[in-house]
Amino acid sequence: MSTQRLVPELRSAALMLVAELREDGYLDATLDEIAAETGMAPDLLEQALAALQACEPPGIGARDLPECLALQLVAQGYAPSLSRAICTHLEDFAESRWSRLSRALPLQAEALARLAALLPTLRPAPALPDPGPALPLLAELIVEPGLDGSPQVRLNQSALPVLGVAARVTGGSSELARAQAEAGFLAAALRARAATLLRIGTHLVTVQARHFASAGDQPLLPMTRAEAAAALSMHPATLGRAISGKALSAFGRTLPIEGFFSHGLPGRGGTVSAHQVQRRIRALIAAEPPDAPLADDAICAHLQKEGVDIARRTVAKYRTCMRIASSFERRRRKVITDRSAKSSAMNPPRY
Repeated sequence: MSTQRLVPELRSAALMLVAELREDGYLDATLDEIAAETGMAPDLLEQALAALQACEPPGIGARDLPECLALQLVAQGYAPSLSRAICTHLEDFAESRWSRLSRALPLQAEALARLAALLPTLRPAPALPDPGPALPLLAELIVEPGLDGSPQVRLNQSALPVLGVAARVTGGSSELARAQAEAGFLAAALRARAATLLRIGTHLVTVQARHFASAGDQPLLPMTRAEAAAALSMHPATLGRAISGKALSAFGRTLPIEGFFSHGLPGRGGTVSAHQVQRRIRALIAAEPPDAPLADDAICAHLQKEGVDIARRTVAKYRTCMRIASSFERRRRKVITDRSAKSSAMNPPRY
């Protein structure tokens, strides 16, 4: 961005968008949300996003996968309009629907074949994280029983950044005074961020009091980020940034705060949380016959009979999140175990 000749206002808006990026380089807050939160004009933010997306690596600032891939195609020399058109037909490329692609895109068969070979080489995220060793979570919030036994939340000061500002020196230079003022603003921003996190944690523990009081035995109630933000009179994007990468310590475990927010699913007795559905999926798999593991569609049918409106792909997503193998893999492991036991019985060890 430093090589682009941007007017100061546009440069400031572009740098502000940089601060909104996720670790993988995606921009998941909409420009309307950012405009409402910052007061910046939508037209200015559109120009700032264009400046950001012109930076390296290609795809930075994308808002979804098609836009990320389209920006990378532009970097490969394809026209922007053609790149966007190509990325509206990703499924057709994956399924090799050549006749459909030839009708939709102004490209010959050879060019389509080159594209089909190029698309899998593009990055699914603008900035793939460094696959280094995973660091242990350090909880910024701690939930523990209060004097009356109800769950209480507090900040873990040792996990929060600390910034001290030296007292102003009488007769110091204007540069020193300006630096001290900026440091004061930064210290105030850190205090405000900690206060926001504590407000969110307090609301979370209040809504999910039964879950925390039971040490996790009671399921979480459905609560989305938007619902929590509305209850706290803050923008959902503000709440999302405040909890991003943050953790909470409760009943001997350290858990990502983001995991406590989920969309509810329609159920017979009202809305049920994703946490409740995951617990039920785990229970069904734990009770399945070892020689006939339940497939995802069978689990889906069980849940639908119990009144939960859920799709098979959602069951598969929840099962994957819980690190439970597919029914095929569970059956394969059972066969391997049985063969190993049979072999051991037929060939006992000799001493």
